[in-house]
Amino acid sequence: MGFEIVKAETALNAAKGDLNDAVSYLMDGIPGYIDKDKRIEQQEKIIQSESQQTSFPSELLPLHRNHNILQIKNSSQSSPSTSQSVFVYSNLPFNTTWKKSDFELKERLGKGGFGVVRHAIEKSTQMHAAIKQVDYEDDDEKEMVDFEVAMMNKIYGIVRQSNPSFIHIVQPLGFFTNQRKDKAYIVLEYCSKGDLRKYIKDMEESGKEISEKKAFEIVGQIASSLFQLHSNGILHSDLKPENVLLVEGFKVKLADFGLARQLQVGRDYTTNHGGTFLYQGPELLRIKKKEQEQQQVANSKTKVKVKSKAKIKSKAKIKSKAKQQEVQPKIIQTSAADIWSFGVMIFELLSQRHPFFDSASEGDVPAEEFIRRVVNLPPAEIPEHYPQKLKDLIKQMLEKDPSKRIVAQQILCIPEVAATLAKK
Repeated sequence: MGFEIVKAETALNAAKGDLNDAVSYLMDGIPGYIDKDKRIEQQEKIIQSESQQTSFPSELLPLHRNHNILQIKNSSQSSPSTSQSVFVYSNLPFNTTWKKSDFELKERLGKGGFGVVRHAIEKSTQMHAAIKQVDYEDDDEKEMVDFEVAMMNKIYGIVRQSNPSFIHIVQPLGFFTNQRKDKAYIVLEYCSKGDLRKYIKDMEESGKEISEKKAFEIVGQIASSLFQLHSNGILHSDLKPENVLLVEGFKVKLADFGLARQLQVGRDYTTNHGGTFLYQGPELLRIKKKEQEQQQVANSKTKVKVKSKAKIKSKAKIKSKAKQQEVQPKIIQTSAADIWSFGVMIFELLSQRHPFFDSASEGDVPAEEFIRRVVNLPPAEIPEHYPQKLKDLIKQMLEKDPSKRIVAQQILCIPEVAATLAKK
């Protein structure tokens, strides 16, 4: 693509930082596909025109001249301690006045470590939505929820500004809390066709396999999603079938950006890392293996008995000095980590099993053995009846060396993939 990509001017604040600091970071460096000065000029015009033409039931205040991000202050909340402020993108109000009683809760869509996601209908408009209920136990966990909401708004706005014909990001619609019960609610766009995990499970239970045509369709959709992120310097960092949602027309939207990161200008990696163990690449698991080995050594040392207080004190000094001198290996994560996760998902889509173990025949594989396989062994083969191009693509996505791994734009240029996108 011949577009100039203007990357972010600062990295996002850590999830456990002060939310106000996180917000100030989020205000900086919205990237797009147009010249930066022209984009600023266009955004100022958008803010001016929308403040005159758009009527919201809240007071709208521009936050920064460089962005068409607006702040909503709920007029009904007069107390500084209870007032909420969020950012929304032009013509995209983000609702913080909802409460749980405004929704008719339907079936459960999913469940995670922090809570559940349910299908819901907003009573006054009959709008379908997905509500993610998050249970938090302390301020740190609450700040992580705040960070996720801020990140989702930022990412959706970044992708939207590049004017794609279809936005492959689940749209955030609102956010509210019940502080008495320590619960937060994130209101999201409803994706009626479920997630990729359900799609794979339904095939498995019915004894079916995905067709070659449909496989290339899914590849094209996820590659388009990642291209929208990676071309704007964003890493998802937690790609798995549960976070790939399907909508009408067999199109894909990505969800769950709690671990997403935006890269600093001039850098193509981050030292922040996260994700689901089974979908992490060898470059991440190698470091985790070293960390495990170091922890085992540290644990074994604590079991050594010393006979006197003098020895204990001496040993403590040696240990402290060694700890200061020890350089912990940094985990470097690039967009290639998302491609590895992508490859694992497509392998599962085609083979209905993980590329490095078969839970049906092996059961649970110990973490140490799983890491050994991912780092040292080639992936299993996909079923023979699939074409060589799909087999080659899987190998390119599951390349051990992240610098040699195929990228999203290259995947989009594969003729079979491009053909499916041309029909959408």
